[in-house]
Amino acid sequence: MGSSIAHEPSITVVVVAYDMARELPRTLRSLSATYQHDLDAEDYDVIVVDNGSPTPLDAAMLEGFPGRLRAVRLDPAPSSPVRAANRGLELAGGDLAGIFIDGA
Repeated sequence: MGSSIAHEPSITVVVVAYDMARELPRTLRSLSATYQHDLDAEDYDVIVVDNGSPTPLDAAMLEGFPGRLRAVRLDPAPSSPVRAANRGLELAGGDLAGIFIDGA
């Protein structure tokens, strides 16, 4: 019986979202492994930071993401997305990180 070692992602994508219930699933779909070339789902992770939306993110929608996904919520949150972006970067595990500000 071999030991299972967790593969660390090489890329982290941080998505800052505010009140994007309709748009966020589309953004996440575009970030899923089926839309990537030469990149497997275990090679990257996605961190969604809800920047204090009036309605929290839909847990069922997040659970349906086919890959590594973490979600955090800032509440209360300032109107600027900077704190949320920085929080996502603090959680990033990849060697490279990118930030999307959904709906900007």
